[in-house]
Amino acid sequence: MSSVQQDYSVYNSPFRSSIFAESNTQTVRQVYRHRIEKIYQTKFPCILKEKENADDDKKEEEKEEQEGRKKLNHALQLLDEEYFGREQDLYEFIYDKYVECMQANSVKREGEYLPGKYSTPLISEVLLTENGDSILCSECLQEYGHAEFPDDELQCNGYYLACSRCAPDRNNVVALKWHPQYKSDSVVFENNGYVAKVTANNHRYCLVNQRPVTKGIHCWRWCTKHYQSWFLWGISHCKKYTDNSYGSQGVFGIAGSNQSYKNGQCTYDIQTGVFFGGKNQVIMDMLLDLNTGELKWKVPGNETEAKMTGIPKDNAQGYVPHVNMHYANATVEIRKIPTSWYGKMSQRVKF
Repeated sequence: MSSVQQDYSVYNSPFRSSIFAESNTQTVRQVYRHRIEKIYQTKFPCILKEKENADDDKKEEEKEEQEGRKKLNHALQLLDEEYFGREQDLYEFIYDKYVECMQANSVKREGEYLPGKYSTPLISEVLLTENGDSILCSECLQEYGHAEFPDDELQCNGYYLACSRCAPDRNNVVALKWHPQYKSDSVVFENNGYVAKVTANNHRYCLVNQRPVTKGIHCWRWCTKHYQSWFLWGISHCKKYTDNSYGSQGVFGIAGSNQSYKNGQCTYDIQTGVFFGGKNQVIMDMLLDLNTGELKWKVPGNETEAKMTGIPKDNAQGYVPHVNMHYANATVEIRKIPTSWYGKMSQRVKF
């Protein structure tokens, strides 16, 4: 950014026609912003000068600079707020106000600007006009000012804008299918393989159909519906298991009744009721850290966390998400999510 841009502290338009926009496309509002700026720069040339230390001799010039900036700021606000579609009227009013100065400096009045083809306003422009400089992020459902949205979101995504915090990860949620072979016989698939359902009471297992993870940090979000008192959420090696998979070597997870299963051993040292006690639908995040050998669970928006340590970190077989269901009609879905969402962003994953 040039020194002129840094010092030129005037009203920042929420529209795409920013005076320092890098786009080569000339919008109507860009043209009239430049025209109005030129008038005030001519009338108050000191607003473009480099700032100097103030002394007694500079007070008058400083006063003129402040007046010029104030008037320009007000004119640009009027352009964006009250003269949408009547930009030429505002430009002519300001020009006529300083017509003697303009003629003395050979600044000619310009006619109405007509672009080669009509360009409708961006949806983001309409939203800002209607909502008073506030837009709803379609991902986290929070309202922010226009400055909190990246330029490409404002220009391209309309009603589906994502704020600066949400935009980098908006395409990083992956719906995962269930493995057609590594499952119990009474587990059936719905929704083209994205939903696993158990059809009879008794323990039944199913694995996610993905490449096993062998290193790094990974996060998934579970959605279990028609949940009753027992269900296991965890990880395992990608292979065939018996229906009672929860007690097998290579399986790590938590279940109802405060149970946790670790490589074939059942313990009661993790209080799991806070995650799914009394609920018919359970949404829970699971984070696997193969750098530290930890497996953790957390309900989005809840600070309570369950942690299992001692997960083998150098296992060449790797791990995939693993469920074991007990009661008929229970269903489960899973999404791979960014690790930064662990325990957060409850509204950003749709099931």
